[in-house]
Amino acid sequence: MMESFGRSALWLSVPLNLLLIAWVWLGRAAFGVPWGWMFLILLFTAVPVLLILLGITTVLAFRQPGRRFTSRQAYAQVAIWVAMVVFGAAIADFDDSGNTESLLSHWFGPAMLHAGQAIVTAAVVVAAVAWIALLALLIAGRRRETPAP
Repeated sequence: MMESFGRSALWLSVPLNLLLIAWVWLGRAAFGVPWGWMFLILLFTAVPVLLILLGITTVLAFRQPGRRFTSRQAYAQVAIWVAMVVFGAAIADFDDSGNTESLLSHWFGPAMLHAGQAIVTAAVVVAAVAWIALLALLIAGRRRETPAP
């Protein structure tokens, strides 16, 4: 069961990483939140950082023997994906006329803008810790599988 979870998570890593990078960048607009400056800010900050970081772990994962994540690696990857979904829902966009809105505030009211700041911070911390854990697990996995000279 865990082996199929690890294999599924690995094969979903490329499409879900790309889909969730797009979600973080512009997903809220698909639900009626107008684009603002955050659209450009994320394009030049979060999008390239996510492409690089997730690209590194994806390449390392596919170079592992067995073509699957271990269960701990898979859980770390899923934690990253969940954090990205939460970030995309909570990040607020703003424009020159003073309008500020996130997907959460669009759905649940303006009070969610303040809570959204804490949610975004928590999502970033969870994603960062999970990515570091995933990277460490991938490196440790490669060391275990590398034969001694």
